[in-house]
Amino acid sequence: MRIDTEFDIGDEVWLIYRGIGTTGKYEVIGPKQIEYIEVQIGNDCDIYENYECEDWCGFFSPDELFKTREAAEITAEALNK
Repeated sequence: MRIDTEFDIGDEVWLIYRGIGTTGKYEVIGPKQIEYIEVQIGNDCDIYENYECEDWCGFFSPDELFKTREAAEITAEALNK
């Protein structure tokens, strides 16, 4: 079985992350490299991808990762409204 993922190990990405503290706003972090990919197949046969980036603990879903800084900034701004 072959499963194609949105990103590959080694890809450079920008991520959006909800800041900790009083602001609670989404911030753009990066660029970071994808170091680990976790793929799960749910009971509903849907495929779930999670990515771990260099120097960051935890996983990010594809909708939190972007190929360009500009795309990440646009999404973060929209979420912060």
